[in-house]
Amino acid sequence: MNLRVTSTTVHYWDVPFDPGALSYDTLRSGIKSNFLVADCVESDDGPNTTATDVELPSSSQGFYYLNRAQNSCPVGAGSLGENSAGATRAGVTCP
Repeated sequence: MNLRVTSTTVHYWDVPFDPGALSYDTLRSGIKSNFLVADCVESDDGPNTTATDVELPSSSQGFYYLNRAQNSCPVGAGSLGENSAGATRAGVTCP
């Protein structure tokens, strides 16, 4: 989805090629390899392709983000992609 950061709080991404994607989850983790202990920055916020995160990491910490596209089909949550080793990423379910 080509996630980009434009400031310390605003993130945006490209619309996926699948036209059925209607909403997005934005996940934030302090651990780059673990999105099962992540926070949902936004969930099901419609078709917009931006998210605002007002939390800032401490000076010794960083945040890592993933976006998940969803549609209205049953089990419509999309993939969080793969890591550099080709393993599928798993992440928390947002409300």
